[in-house]
Amino acid sequence: MSLADEIDKLIVSLGAVPPSPAARELEKEIAFLVWRLRMIRMTPMESAIHYNGLARAYWINGPRPVYTLQSRIEDLTEELRIWLSALRM
Repeated sequence: MSLADEIDKLIVSLGAVPPSPAARELEKEIAFLVWRLRMIRMTPMESAIHYNGLARAYWINGPRPVYTLQSRIEDLTEELRIWLSALRM
């Protein structure tokens, strides 16, 4: 079974998790892990472009998107896919 299949199973199983302090802590930990993986992967210029784009989108489009546990897991999945594709090269 591939990593993507395992992550998909995790997303499905966590889809019905009610908001709780433990779920919030898990969401924070996943967000921090994704942030660290991005900072390691990106050059300083790529990082500045990424965060400047987020700031501009906030200023132009208004409120920031609402993140959920599922969206954080999807972010982690995407970051892991990027890392795995880089390792295969």
